[in-house]
Amino acid sequence: MTINTKNNTAWILPHAFARIAIHHSIPSTNSRIVNSHPHLIFPYRRVHPACTALRMATSLSSDSAKAVFPISTKTPEEKKQAEDALAAYFGKSASRDQIVWYLKDRKYDEDEAIEKLQKRLDWERDMADPNLIDQATVDAELLVKKSFFYPKRDKLGREVVMVRACKHVIGEFPHDSSRKAIKKVMDDAVNKLTEPDRQTLLCVVDLRGFSVRNADFKLALFLIDVFFVYYPRRLGRLLFVDAPIVFIPTWNAVKPLIGKYAELVTFVKASQVKDYFNPGDVPPDFA
Repeated sequence: MTINTKNNTAWILPHAFARIAIHHSIPSTNSRIVNSHPHLIFPYRRVHPACTALRMATSLSSDSAKAVFPISTKTPEEKKQAEDALAAYFGKSASRDQIVWYLKDRKYDEDEAIEKLQKRLDWERDMADPNLIDQATVDAELLVKKSFFYPKRDKLGREVVMVRACKHVIGEFPHDSSRKAIKKVMDDAVNKLTEPDRQTLLCVVDLRGFSVRNADFKLALFLIDVFFVYYPRRLGRLLFVDAPIVFIPTWNAVKPLIGKYAELVTFVKASQVKDYFNPGDVPPDFA
């Protein structure tokens, strides 16, 4: 039987992601819940304009260009000992700055910092393997501009990464190509964070035109690792712009996996993106 996906996406997506959710042992979205309790799961429902403005103002006022780390009870001497221990453990594989960053991220727990930083270093070696994927394929994907480093900063002085979700079509490029393309964009942005009071990024995800063919759950799982393992504490704010109803299952499948970091997500309208930038610096897609 042929299903008209244009008219049945609201039915297909919850069940499709339910199967994925079961496979990954995470909470899933039930279509009956979608119909009977949309207020529980639809993150971009209609609200009074004043409420939307208040939420956005709250996110702007609470944000900072500096990274926020959990509080450690270690003394300065204990922290120095931990840093020296990890420097000896990793040798030339990791810089002192990387070691300090990952220790701060893990409240100076040496074992946890070693485990997490080792994952980052292993990933870097994996991405550097010339046999992983043809570089010409990665370059071709980068030219699509589905994600890119925006050369102007936001109001808080943060570097900006732009994502055009509708340009990512499942299967158009190999998964490894997408991984390397994302690494290139993230490196371009993070390498600009050289000042102590500018350590985080604003990520703007344009969801206009998002449909079933863009709902890449495998890539979404990779992006969780990108922000919370490979570039921890670098995400200052994530804007989901004009999220359509077909985005609901994607968000509900991912949200349980990111826990408290879901607080970094703000759903906004396209007309509100400019409020995060100074005049003249607004991305052309939203000017």
